[in-house]
Amino acid sequence: MLNYIILAIFAAIFAALVFLARKATLDQLPLLPDEKTLFTEDNVRVESTFRGGNRIKTIYPRCHIVVTNKRIAITQPIWLRKNKFVLHQVINYTDPSVTLDPSDLMGGFLFKGGYMTLPSNVENMKLTSIDNKTRFEITIPFPNHGPLFNAEPKFTLFTNNKEEYQKHLALRA
Repeated sequence: MLNYIILAIFAAIFAALVFLARKATLDQLPLLPDEKTLFTEDNVRVESTFRGGNRIKTIYPRCHIVVTNKRIAITQPIWLRKNKFVLHQVINYTDPSVTLDPSDLMGGFLFKGGYMTLPSNVENMKLTSIDNKTRFEITIPFPNHGPLFNAEPKFTLFTNNKEEYQKHLALRA
């Protein structure tokens, strides 16, 4: 009997998560005023590091990256659904009013559309090369992060499209 109760609770939590994240797809992401797509890139490996160092590192293989003149969307293809992508993070690099809410890092983003919107700027982005692989690193400013988060969140995109990032975001390698 206890097993059925635990299974029912798990199923209810799973159903709630699916319901809350149902609009977290690229086609549901509204464009900002005057926003246009600059380029996209497929099959990008993305590493996100939270809480500093290697304490919480998530690796997203086969990502689809969409770079606009205002934001960078990190998405992945949805299994068995052609041309449909689930949003993981949207990084706004032009609007200084966007701030990082600590509750978003603890799962609060599920109640705000199902994906995280994170602030950054071009000064917090850099291109580096290691072992003939180009890395595009984005640091998310998070002042006063406190003891729970040892350092600012960081995203690393392993790209084959260095020239596009340099051209559109005015980055230097």
